Amino acid sequence: MFNKKEHIFKSFVEFQFGALKELMLSSKSIKHEILQVQKSNLEEFNDLGVKLKALIDATGDYHIVLTENRRMFNERQELKGNIRVYCRMRPFLPGQAAKHTMVEYIGEHGELAVVNPSKQGKDRRRNFKFNKIFVISSVYNHIDISIPFILSPISDSYKGTVLYLLPPEAAKP
Repeated sequence: MFNKKEHIFKSFVEFQFGALKELMLSSKSIKHEILQVQKSNLEEFNDLGVKLKALIDATGDYHIVLTENRRMFNERQELKGNIRVYCRMRPFLPGQAAKHTMVEYIGEHGELAVVNPSKQGKDRRRNFKFNKIFVISSVYNHIDISIPFILSPISDSYKGTVLYLLPPEAAKP
């Protein structure tokens, strides 16, 4: 009976040692797997950090560009309200006949209709709108400019000169 109990006890202890060995192997395997996952996660976090730094740098550049765009937009809006467009009709050159004029209509509120006899259809008549039109009989003395402006011709056609006036601060680079 004692041998039988001893044998059962030995079997039990051997079984426990076997289970313990399997548990130790499983533990080592799990430990190895955890280390691999930690290493992989560390690499991924480092990659994420590099990408995040690039995004932060790009965001900083974006804010610089956004600020510059906002400044330029506001400047443009301010200038847009300050731009005035004038038209001075050029007198006929010697030898030109008044009947060959292409100006069909000059309105009181800056409207100008020009006809091009060489074209047909909707391209034949063009309408323009200016802040003021100085007629053929006007001379430059009649153009009253009370503050200094930058005067630039933008078109010398249709027997007239189209000018735009900007305040001096608009011309600064």
